[in-house]
Amino acid sequence: MKIEDLSPKERKIWQEFERNSLRVENSSEVDVKVKKETEAQKKKRIARLLKPGNFDQFINYYFGSDDFKPAPLAWFHWEAIDNVLVHKYRKHIWEWHRESAKSVFADIFLVIHMLVSGELDGLILASQNADKAKNLLKDVEVQLRKNKRLLHDFGDFGISGSFMSAYFCTSKGVGFWCFGLGQDPAGTREGFKRPNLGIVDDADNKKTAKNQELTEEHVEWIKGEFMGCLAKDNRRFIYVNNRVHKKGITAHLVGDIDEDDQKDKSFTHIKVHLTEDPITHEPIYPINGNEAEILQDLIEKGAKPAWDEYYSLEDCVAKIIDYGFSTALRQMYHHQVEPGTTFTEDNLVWAHVFPLEKYDAILSYCDPAFGESGKASYKAIALVGKKGHLYDVLWIWLRQKGNWLKEHRYLAEETEKIDLLKFNPDKLEKVKSKIKHWCEANDLQRTELRKSYEIENLNYSSPWYPKYDTERKGDKIGRIEQMETIANHHHLRFNIAMKGSKDMTTLRDQFKGFPNGKIDGPDCIQGARNKLDKMTRKKGKKTRKGKFNKDSKRLW
Repeated sequence: MKIEDLSPKERKIWQEFERNSLRVENSSEVDVKVKKETEAQKKKRIARLLKPGNFDQFINYYFGSDDFKPAPLAWFHWEAIDNVLVHKYRKHIWEWHRESAKSVFADIFLVIHMLVSGELDGLILASQNADKAKNLLKDVEVQLRKNKRLLHDFGDFGISGSFMSAYFCTSKGVGFWCFGLGQDPAGTREGFKRPNLGIVDDADNKKTAKNQELTEEHVEWIKGEFMGCLAKDNRRFIYVNNRVHKKGITAHLVGDIDEDDQKDKSFTHIKVHLTEDPITHEPIYPINGNEAEILQDLIEKGAKPAWDEYYSLEDCVAKIIDYGFSTALRQMYHHQVEPGTTFTEDNLVWAHVFPLEKYDAILSYCDPAFGESGKASYKAIALVGKKGHLYDVLWIWLRQKGNWLKEHRYLAEETEKIDLLKFNPDKLEKVKSKIKHWCEANDLQRTELRKSYEIENLNYSSPWYPKYDTERKGDKIGRIEQMETIANHHHLRFNIAMKGSKDMTTLRDQFKGFPNGKIDGPDCIQGARNKLDKMTRKKGKKTRKGKFNKDSKRLW
C-alpha cells in the first residue's frame, strides 16, 4: 500500500496509525528481569496473567505503559469478565455510561486476551459506519504489530492484511474483520475457521434513531446477518453502547423501549450510570444546579461514582456541568428527555414586563409536589401577572430541593426586594395588597400543608398563610396542552430579566420537553393562569339576569 494512493481521509487515518504504532512500540519495553526468565518461569507468569481472576494484572502488564495507565477495574468490568470468560454466556449488552472504557475494554483488552489464551477463532467488529469500524479495528492491529511485551511472550503474530482494507489475519489463521451497519458479512471465515466473537460498538446514533424504520433495520441486521456469521460452538456476541435515544438500537436490543416493557432475557445486560447507590447499583440522578448544589445533593443522597476507583464525586459533577444537564442525563445516565412539539423556542417568547401596578391581576402560585418526594418532582413557586390577554411569568422558583415554604413567604413579603421585578415604590404597598397567594392542595393535603406553614411560621414574628387551591383538576397533560393556544399567539411571556437564571431555564426546558420528562413547572403556570382568569372574570361585566322576550319570528 502506497500512501500516495490513499485519499486525504485515508491518509489521515494511516498517519494516525503510524503515530499510535510508534507510541505503543516505545512504551512497551520488556523489563530486563523478564528477558532473563527461563522458559518454565515465562510459562508460569503467562498462565497467571491469563487467569480471568487476574484480568487487572493482564491489563496492567501488557498495556500499562508510561503514557497509558489503566485505572483499577470497577464492579461492572469484573462482572463483564465473569460473564464472558468464566460463565461464557453467549450474548451480552454493556450499556455503560460515556467514558467508562467500553471500547478499550471490549475491542482491545478482551479481544487480545481471547487471542493469546487460544479462545479466539476470529473477530467480526461492527460500528455505525465502515470508517468508524476501521478506526476501532486499527487499535487492535497496532497492539498485535508493535506491543513488545505481547511479541516477547507470544511471538510474532504474523499479521497480513490491514485494517485499511477492513481485514487482517494472523499466521495461525485467526481473522479480524470490520463492517459498517448494513454491510454484507456473509461468508466471513478464514480457512475453516468462522469467527466466534462478534462485537458491535458505537453503533447507536441519536439522529438515526429518530428514523424508527431504519433503526429496526439495523437491529434486524445485528440479530440476523451479523450474529449469523458467528461459529456454532463457543461463540460470543457483545453489544457496547450507552443509550443515546429512547428508541435507539440499544433500547431495541435490551427490549425496554417503553418503561413497562419486558427485557430480552437472552442477553446478559449490565447497565451502568455515572453515579449510583453503591449497594444496589441503581442510578442516583443529579439535580439541575450549579457545581456546589449538585455535589451537595449527591452527597446527601449517598451517591457514589459507579467507577469509584477512577472518578471522584467531584469529577462526576464536573462532567455533568461540562456536558450540560440534559446531555449529561443522556450520555451518563441513559435517560432521555425528548423534545416536544407543543412548546418551542419560537412560541415561548421573552418580554420586558410591565410595572406591577399595570397588571389587571397578579398572584403567586405554589405547587409543592406534596407527597411526591420519592418521584424527584420539582417544587414550583411562580409569580404571574395578567394584563388583557397577556400572561407574564414574572418570577419563578423551580427546584427539586429547597425550603419552598420559606421561598413562598419571601415572595409574598419581600416583593420589592426582587430586583428582577418592575415596581413603583409609591404604589408598591397597594400592589402587594392586591396580589393573591395560592398553594395547590387537595382536601386531604390541606391539613398537612397548614401544619407545615405553622412550623415555618415559628421562625417569624407573625404568621403567614396562602389560600389553598383545592379545586379538582383534570389530567395534568391535558391542562398544560390548554396553554398551547396562548403560547402560539405569544400571549404567554417570560420576564427577560430572568433570562439565564437556573430556575427560568428549567421552566422553559420543561415546557419545550412537554409531554416528556418533568412538567411540574408548566403545571404550576397553568394553575396560576386558571386563577388569574377567575380573578379578572370577576372584574368584567356581570352576567345578564331576567327574562328574554319571545321572538315570534324565530325559526328554531
